[in-house]
Amino acid sequence: MSVKSIIAVDGPAASGKSTVAKKLAEKLSITYLSSGSVYRAITYVCLTNNIVADNEKIKFFLKHYNVRTKYGKIFINHTDYSQYLSLPETEKNVSKYSALAYVREFTLEILRNTAKHESIVMDGRDIGTAVFPDANYKFFLTASTEVRAKRRYDEFCKTHPKEKIELKTILSEIIQRDEMDETRELSPLKKAEDAILIDNSKLNIEETIQTIYNYIHK
Repeated sequence: MSVKSIIAVDGPAASGKSTVAKKLAEKLSITYLSSGSVYRAITYVCLTNNIVADNEKIKFFLKHYNVRTKYGKIFINHTDYSQYLSLPETEKNVSKYSALAYVREFTLEILRNTAKHESIVMDGRDIGTAVFPDANYKFFLTASTEVRAKRRYDEFCKTHPKEKIELKTILSEIIQRDEMDETRELSPLKKAEDAILIDNSKLNIEETIQTIYNYIHK
C-alpha cells in the first residue's frame, strides 16, 4: 500500500481473524500483528511464574520483562513465546488476565508503537473500538459457535498432536470466552459502528480474505 494505513480485524474467538489478518497482510505486503498474541504471552508468563490476575502484582512483575513484537511474533526478554500461545491453560486463562486494566494499558502501548511508522493489519477483539478507533479500515469477523469450536479443535490437534482434548470441551470454552469478552468492563468485544460485518461460517480462509481485499480496493 502506498499510503500508511491501519486495517483492524476484530471478532470473537476462533472466527478466523488471526489467520485472515496474517494472510491479508502478506497479500498487501505490510506488517501483521495479533493483539491476542501479546495477551497470551503475558498470560503464559504470569501462569508459569504463579502470578495471580491482580493489577498491582502484574505491574510489579512485568517491570522485569521486556515485551516486544517482531515480524508478528512476541518476544519476552529476547525469547520467542509463539509456541506457548495456544496451550490449553493459556487459552483458558487469557480472558482473566486481558481484562485487567494494567495489562490492557501495557499491551495498548505495545500495539500502538508497532503501528507508528508503517502500515499494519492488526487483529483482536477491540482494535477498531479501543486500540485504533480511527483505523482506515475496520472489519468484524464472526461465525457460528459450532463452526468456531470445530476450527479451534482442528487447530489444536494440528499443533499439539500428542495431547488429547474433546470437541465439547472446546465448545464450552468458546461459549465461556465469548461471555467474558462481551461482558468485561474494559473494552468489551463488540463491533465498531463503522466496521464491516463478515460472517464467514460458510466461507473458507481465501474467500474471507478476498472479501476484505475487495472492500479495501473498491
